[in-house]
Amino acid sequence: GFGSRVARILHKMKAVCNLALRQSHLLARILVLQSFFVGNNAGAQDELALLQSSLHMGMPGNEDNKQMSLIEPAAAMEVEGVAGVIEQEVAIEVAGRAGRDAGDGLLLEAVSLKNSINELEVLANLKYRERKVLEDVGGVPVDKEITSLTSQLTKLHEKSKNVTEESWLNFTKCSPTTNISMEESKFTNISAGYKMCRDDLEILGMKVTSCKVELQAIQSMMSADKAMSKVKGKLMIDEKVCHTAVGEDYGAQIERLAKTWDNAYQSLLASEADLGDHKKSLVEKKAKCANTTKFHADKVKVCKGVALFMDKAKCAVADKLSKHCSGYRKCFEASKTSYLLLKMTVKQTVKTIEQQLNVLDKIKCYLDPKKTAKELEECKTKALTVGLIPVLSPIKYKKPGDAECAEEYSYPCNLQYVTAVYDGQAELCTPCVGIKGRVSP
Repeated sequence: GFGSRVARILHKMKAVCNLALRQSHLLARILVLQSFFVGNNAGAQDELALLQSSLHMGMPGNEDNKQMSLIEPAAAMEVEGVAGVIEQEVAIEVAGRAGRDAGDGLLLEAVSLKNSINELEVLANLKYRERKVLEDVGGVPVDKEITSLTSQLTKLHEKSKNVTEESWLNFTKCSPTTNISMEESKFTNISAGYKMCRDDLEILGMKVTSCKVELQAIQSMMSADKAMSKVKGKLMIDEKVCHTAVGEDYGAQIERLAKTWDNAYQSLLASEADLGDHKKSLVEKKAKCANTTKFHADKVKVCKGVALFMDKAKCAVADKLSKHCSGYRKCFEASKTSYLLLKMTVKQTVKTIEQQLNVLDKIKCYLDPKKTAKELEECKTKALTVGLIPVLSPIKYKKPGDAECAEEYSYPCNLQYVTAVYDGQAELCTPCVGIKGRVSP
């Protein structure tokens, strides 16, 4: 009804507003960096390029990369997807934004200290031109002011180091692995049960085949009995056997007739013998074979059911790994971008700190009242005073690398899975079902 339509429109508007807010943060950051550093620093230009790339990649659009409009139906469908993505990436975005804000804070603090030191340097140079020594700044002794600025620069460097290490620690929290022991154990147990079921099915299949062979043997014996019953009680001797054969003497004829009579007599006895009730055996065997065939059919159904549960268990493994890897890649890319942006900001901050420490050291050179004019002039190009400038602990910058995540390569019903589980019989396999009933590739 009308209420549900309004709710859907509000949901879409919320998704668009949330996305626009994320883009506005990136745009504001770009504008700040442009106002401070464009044309003056290569590192800042690199950071701007990364931010502009992120702004472009984060902008939703259709297949032609056109900006999304609420009026277009295709874009409206995309808004629903964007809303779901936003909910999943809130934590990642918050962490990334915090890292970027920390980097901006470091750089702004460095710029503020630089401005203070520049003012101090200007005052020292003015006094130098007057052949005087700067004694205080705003009522604060100049030595105390220099010590304070030096301390602030040193603390800012240590803070930059800690922020960099913390950003890297956040990056390492994006783990490429996840715990699938429960899903794997379930699949292992069910697949073992399926193997036992297949083995039982194979044995039952052999019994069904054996039963069919035995039935055929009984039926063959019954057919032979029918043929034998037709000659039962008859002595099957042709009178022609009594004739003397060509070249046969009397003794040989008598011996041949004796053997012929003996064979005929044995056949007569066999035709009158009791060969058992084959009909009864046939009935019993048919009943037994029917039971065996039924057991086999029932086992086929059972095995199909076990196979279905087995495929679902494997799909659960593959699905969990797939979803984890998808989330991991988003976490990785967001954290990597945040770390690289912070890294460039920290490098710029550290460079500013080192430059200002050098400036403070030169200002100290101007403050010595015992120096001659020549010595004061040499302060402009003097080397750093060993021991007077604090030693800064080095900051180790690391390389994030690539987002490598191992997904399940064998799942229902691809070639690897069918070959390993079903001996290549793909018709036995049930594929994984994805979102909205779509079968996974």
